[in-house]
Amino acid sequence: MLDNALVITVLIILITAVVGAVLARRRLDPCLRLWRGFPVTVRLDEGQVWQGRLNVYSTGFDLIAEGAGGEDPHHSHVLYQDEFSRIARLERRLAALSADERRERDRTLRQVYRPGLCRRLMRSFRMWLNTIRDAVADAVTFVAARAGGTSVGAQSGRMKSAGASLFGGAPTYDPLLEVYLGRRVETVIEAEGPDERYTGVLREYSGSFLILMDVELSGDGGEREGDVILPRPAARVRHAAEPR
Repeated sequence: MLDNALVITVLIILITAVVGAVLARRRLDPCLRLWRGFPVTVRLDEGQVWQGRLNVYSTGFDLIAEGAGGEDPHHSHVLYQDEFSRIARLERRLAALSADERRERDRTLRQVYRPGLCRRLMRSFRMWLNTIRDAVADAVTFVAARAGGTSVGAQSGRMKSAGASLFGGAPTYDPLLEVYLGRRVETVIEAEGPDERYTGVLREYSGSFLILMDVELSGDGGEREGDVILPRPAARVRHAAEPR
């Protein structure tokens, strides 16, 4: 007959796995989520170019193409999360935005430069959550292992797997990039040929992407034409302007 300690351990693993599975279905990439519903151009490494309005899901995204008669739900491009490595960049060009979309985008840019109290508190909560999640997962692993009368190592694999599913929804925290949020930075993508360089305001980042706003996209030194989402870790922030 199973003792109480082992039953408690099994229940902890089961509950965290179930809750984690529910959260995973609702989990969206923070960068892609910010562009949901906007007209976007996706450039892939193999030279393909996709255009459409961005829909984001926990397992990837699709682009709904716009024809002469409006959106056609039967004409779309789909990219799964495990294919994100194919992405060279996502573009959001100002010329493709409606007047309302342009105002929303400009409002967001002002908030990035001068975040309000609510935004600062949310960022602080994000840092706090990311700091404690690993400690909590390790603590649960240790307690469950000791309660089960086994070594920590014997239970750690199962508990960390369950903990990852539960706490994995917390945003990826990078203390270095946090410093440069809202500042104009130069980002470099190292390639076999000349490096690709993008200069813009760092808006957001995740484990897979980072967003630069107010970027010159044509490469001819012209005006700033839009925003980009670049893949990580290929895109590295190398230089930054002084804080405003």
